[in-house]
Amino acid sequence: MSLILSVDLAAKLSAVILRRAGGGAGDGIVTEFDSRDKTPLRFLQEIAIYAKDADMVIVEDVPYGISNQSMIKPVVRLQGALCAYLTAKGCLDKTLFMSPSVWMRDYPGTQTATTKGLSKSASDKERIETARIHAERLGYTPPDLVSEYVATLPEGKKVLKKNTAILEKSMTDYVSAFLMAEFSRAFTFEELLAKPGVSLATL
Repeated sequence: MSLILSVDLAAKLSAVILRRAGGGAGDGIVTEFDSRDKTPLRFLQEIAIYAKDADMVIVEDVPYGISNQSMIKPVVRLQGALCAYLTAKGCLDKTLFMSPSVWMRDYPGTQTATTKGLSKSASDKERIETARIHAERLGYTPPDLVSEYVATLPEGKKVLKKNTAILEKSMTDYVSAFLMAEFSRAFTFEELLAKPGVSLATL
């Protein structure tokens, strides 16, 4: 059975899901991991190792419309390094970069909200929660990183938001990686490549 590797790639936190193209969400996940506590290059190497087993690799591209160079440059550097590692593993020709707007269209409410009267932070929270609901409806829940962390604390130690915020963010990255894979498995490689906002990874 064919496998899809989906990568929610970002400069600070990223998540990866390797899943079967067929079957349900619950029994379709082969493995999942994220970039926490890893150097960028070690994380990219790990992606390339799992890419060898995949029939198709989908990497979330930089969203259109971002003009802030400080946001774009780190991700572009990661993309370049990832392409180099994928080339070394012979996987570049089965890798596609996909704009977030492509897969988000199938999941209403996950795109950046433009509803009048909502602050940006409120809109982001709404979008993140909507994505979680879409994934849950499809049978997927991300690893409960917060609970896992709390379980390691000594009895009576206070749970600090500064320590759990990064875990909560990482959980949203898993959701995005899952939804991207869920969207992609409905198409062949050629069908995805033909979509606006999807491009072949090249060096």
